[in-house]
Amino acid sequence: MERKKIECPYCKKDIFEHHYTRHYKSKNHLKNKEIYNKELNYLRTWAKENQIDGHEKMYNIEKLRELKKNFKEDKKDLNLFNDEKIQSIAEKLSIETNDKTKSEMIEEIDKTLNEKPENIIAVEV
Repeated sequence: MERKKIECPYCKKDIFEHHYTRHYKSKNHLKNKEIYNKELNYLRTWAKENQIDGHEKMYNIEKLRELKKNFKEDKKDLNLFNDEKIQSIAEKLSIETNDKTKSEMIEEIDKTLNEKPENIIAVEV
């Protein structure tokens, strides 16, 4: 009979099923869980502050880490932002936002930035 293993999401260890309750109460597991939760809360707060689209539904820490890494590398990708952030950027550039979808506003912003870069003073993204 083969023993069943369960992976602990906080410790990244495979634990036999009958040892899982003991592991769950261990100090090491509780410490790892606390660290994991702190990082998850930090990344979710970061996503909220940067107005990342869909940040309320993100609970996968790996996706959040990758999102933050990609955000640092390519800050000009406007598709990451939610509608309110796109709208505020468009208003700063004096672009009309009436009845436009997110993709249309992004196209207008890109077009404006490419046409006259000398007239634009640092728009904070």
